[in-house]
Amino acid sequence: MASLMAGCQSTPSPTPPDSTSPSTPVSPSTEGEDLVDQVLQSKQCRDCNLEGVDLAGADLTGADLSNANLQKANLAGANLSSANLQGADLVWSNLTGANLSAANLQGATLTLMTAQATQLEGADFTDADLSDAGLIGVQWPGAQLTGANLQRAKFAELNTGPSLPMDHYVISADLSGADLQGADLREADLRGVNLTNANLRAANLEDAVLTFTLPLEDWGVPDRTYNADLTSADLTDAILPDDIP
Repeated sequence: MASLMAGCQSTPSPTPPDSTSPSTPVSPSTEGEDLVDQVLQSKQCRDCNLEGVDLAGADLTGADLSNANLQKANLAGANLSSANLQGADLVWSNLTGANLSAANLQGATLTLMTAQATQLEGADFTDADLSDAGLIGVQWPGAQLTGANLQRAKFAELNTGPSLPMDHYVISADLSGADLQGADLREADLRGVNLTNANLRAANLEDAVLTFTLPLEDWGVPDRTYNADLTSADLTDAILPDDIP
């Protein structure tokens, strides 16, 4: 019996080997920390899973984070100027106070992203998804938004500078109070956009789709079924299409 008991006692010890234990593989937190170190040291982390990482205030100038998963990442105050974020997933990320000047965000997903006082001068958002994003007081003169999806995006205190190509999807975006002086809005789909108190002085709205909630005969725009709110908007010198379909 004693020998049998001894055998039974010796068997369980190797039965739960470390290789099958859930604690044996590198834990997500440890893996995340290793990747953070990699990002900070080499500034190279393409296709990396950086979900939820804290990179607040990090110097990531020129970093290559293309196609990286940065969902819920804290990038507040980070320097991402000239960084490559093409195809990156930035859903729910925090970019408040970050510097993304001249960053490549082509095809990036920034849905529900938060950005306040963020520098976006010259950033390339071509074909990026900014739907439901919140951008307050951002600075992006010369930013490229061709083909970007801005549906239901919140733009407050927007400063675009002299030119901001925004063709294609701007449906239902909130551009209230935005400074759109000289903005290039040709072919922009502005259906349902809120332009309350927006400054559109010298803006180019040629071939844009404008649907308003109030009659605009005084501006030379025919009264149709309109949904966008242009209350108090400054349309001085704006180039409006002769006929809106």
